[in-house]
This record gives sequence, structure tokens and C-alpha cells, in this order.
Amino acid sequence: MKVDEAAWRKWQQRIVLIQHNLQISVNDQVQFDVFREVVAHNTDWIQSNIGAEFVYLVTRSFASHVFMTIRRQVKARDKGSLVRLLTLVAMQSHQLTYQRYLTFHPLIHTIHEWQRDAFGTLSEDGLVVTRSLVDNDLATIKQLSADAEKIVDNQVAHLETKGIKANATFDQLRNCLNHFAVLTVKYIRFFTGVSHPDGLKAQLPFDPRQIFGHPFTSPADWGARDCGSSKITLPSAAPGSPGTTCRGFRRRCGTWRIQSSPWLDGGL
Repeated sequence: MKVDEAAWRKWQQRIVLIQHNLQISVNDQVQFDVFREVVAHNTDWIQSNIGAEFVYLVTRSFASHVFMTIRRQVKARDKGSLVRLLTLVAMQSHQLTYQRYLTFHPLIHTIHEWQRDAFGTLSEDGLVVTRSLVDNDLATIKQLSADAEKIVDNQVAHLETKGIKANATFDQLRNCLNHFAVLTVKYIRFFTGVSHPDGLKAQLPFDPRQIFGHPFTSPADWGARDCGSSKITLPSAAPGSPGTTCRGFRRRCGTWRIQSSPWLDGGL
């Protein structure tokens, strides 16, 4: 494979698509954090109204989404995966010299030479991409996502009747997703020159707590039944921060075992 202008543009398009895919999960994670806090502050009401199953429905749906996001990024055969892109970069690292990099991103003498800093994220000598740096990123992805990949392959995307020997906690899923986001920002800078000093942060044009700040009303055909909307309370903590924990709900979520409840401290 020759790393020419056409190949470089394809790589740029792929990293942008990867960023878009991960951005959705990052946004969803923030909204799920708010839901988790609301659950923690309304535990008694949820239990008294048999609401645990609804909580587990939301939990399973979010967990499935995160599992699939991870799966998309770790499959080396998928052209749009982060692992596939990094594998190609590693294989062709000898072609990726700084001089060739400048043919993709020519210097503009009126502005700072950002190209050297961006290239330096993957080069130890500043002359050519260092393959070991890319290989280290691939090894970290494999280590973080090993259990999650087994689970999603055998329990989410497919059904393995023999069972599997793998567990994944919500902390592991969160750490994996966050590390993917960090790597994506790193390679976005390398391929496009665009810097994200604050990382891949949530981009929500609204306050995800707002929906929980208004009374819920039941459909008209439910009659005059009181759904307890006035008893919903909001956490005072900022979204994503640890709040009051509920340790009363601990069970199997779907067919894979989640080792901690989603609204516990450090959960997804």
C-alpha cells in the first residue's frame, strides 16, 4: 500500500467518522449519568411503584449501546474501526516521514508550525512515525476491551449457547469508552491538525436534567391514577458526579452479568 494523497484523505475521513460515532456515546453517557442520579435520589419511590424493571430496561439499553460502540472500534476487519485505522498506520509507519506529512499539510509561514507538534504525537525522533507508539495504542485497546468484546460478540450481537467466561463492570465500560475518546482526539490531531485540548467532551445543546424538573402526567386513558410525578426529586450535584447511592438493586442485566448497579459510584 502506498500512502499517497488519496490514501491520506481516506484515513482522514475514517477518523472523523470514528469521532462522530464515539461522540454519540459520550453524549449518551452524560445523559445516563443524570438518569442514574435521579434514580439514586428516588429509590424508595421507584421500589414502591415497581419501577425497577424500567430502570433495568434503560440500563440494558445503554449498556448494549456502549458494548456495540466498543465492538465497532475494535474489529480489525471493519474498515471504519479505530483498530483497523491504527493497524494500517502501524504497517505503513516507515512511509510516514515528516517530509511526506508536509505534502499533506503544507507549511504556511504566516502561522505557527503546528505540523511538527501534531506529527510529534506519533514520532520519537520527529523524522518518521514510530511504529512502537502506534503498537502500544493498539495493545492498550486490546487490553481494555477484551472482556467487553467477548461479551458483545457472544451475548449482544450474537447468542452463544455455551456461555462465556467474561465479566464487564460499568467502570470497565466507562474506562474503555473514555480511552477510545482520548485516542481518537490524538489521531484527529495527527490526521487533521485539529486540536481538542479538553478532550472529546459531551456536546449537548440542552440541560439533560430539565426533563426531570417537571411533573410527569399519565396518559388520559389511565384515568385519574396518581403516578407520583410530584414526588420526583432532583440531585443537587452536577451531572456525572457521584450522588446518593442505592445498593438495593443488584441482579443480572439481560444475559450478561453486570457486577455493579449503574447508579453506584463510578458506574456508567
